[in-house]
Formats: sequence, structure tokens, C-alpha cells
Amino acid sequence: MPLLHLKLIPLKEGGNECEVSLPHEIRSQVFKYKKSLISVIPDENVAADADGDSDNLDLFPQGCVMCDLPFFTGYEITSNVGGGGLLPIVVGGRGSWMGSTALTQRRADFESEYHINLKSEEIPSVFRCKILKADGQTPQPMTLKTVGGQTNAETGFVRQIDLFFEYETNNLFF
Repeated sequence: MPLLHLKLIPLKEGGNECEVSLPHEIRSQVFKYKKSLISVIPDENVAADADGDSDNLDLFPQGCVMCDLPFFTGYEITSNVGGGGLLPIVVGGRGSWMGSTALTQRRADFESEYHINLKSEEIPSVFRCKILKADGQTPQPMTLKTVGGQTNAETGFVRQIDLFFEYETNNLFF
């Protein structure tokens, strides 16, 4: 089975919009959502309210973030969050923590496995998507900075999201 790997990084610092460029378009077919890997900047300073939510424990996030992918447009994903149609990316499962010295801030990488079949519309070779918080409406801030370059105000920023899909056939675009 062919694999579709989407590496999502923001277009600009603090933004939540990502652009993806593929070598070719992919025709409409069934995709199996296999795995996600999300890298976040967790709370380094539990003595301060870095994200201004009146809670000093600024953990990231509320179980998942949501991705608005343009090729899932019908009833592939039904949810009471954000009006539906958003792909949930779980922040949990197997996680690993990096850093936490004077020179490097902590980074948490969370890998989650899925086995969900989704019918996809045609995927263009270039498209944009948005990453939203767990409520499906609030933009999830992302960072372009390397580990250790974040400030306390950037606690809870996403560094990168990798999505892996398996699909039926790669001979539909010949």
C-alpha cells in the first residue's frame, strides 16, 4: 500500500496555517489514517501563567488538536467539535520528553496510532491546512524556532505535526 506523509510546519512564526507541496496530485480514494507524531513545547515554568488562562500549570493541550484538511470535506469525520470535518490529532499515546537544561527547553513528542478508513476527495499537489486547538475553533499557535529558542510566552506551541496515511493505489494518477 502506498503511504502519504504530511509534514506540517507553520508558514509564519506563531501562525496556525501550513502549506503542503506534494510531487503529484492524488486521486479520490479510501485513505487509512495510520499514525500521527506531534512535537510540542510543554510548560517549563510552572510558577507562572504563561498562556494567560488563570492556571499556572500550562500543559499542552486538551487531549488533541484538530486539523482542517481540505480533502476531507463531506461526512468523513462527524464530530460535535468545530462543526465536524476536522481531523483529530491525539496528543497522548507513546510520548518522549527531550531537553530541560539551561540551554534547551523541553520538547514533548507524542506518537499515536489509528486505523481509521476515510474517503478522501482529490488531493491537489499543493494545498494549505489549519491547525486548531481542541475546541475546533481557536487557532493553535505553532513555532518555527529550534528547540531552546522559545520564550515562556510560547509554552504550548506546536513545533511540527507529521501525519501518515495509507491509501489503496498509486496507479490512479498515471
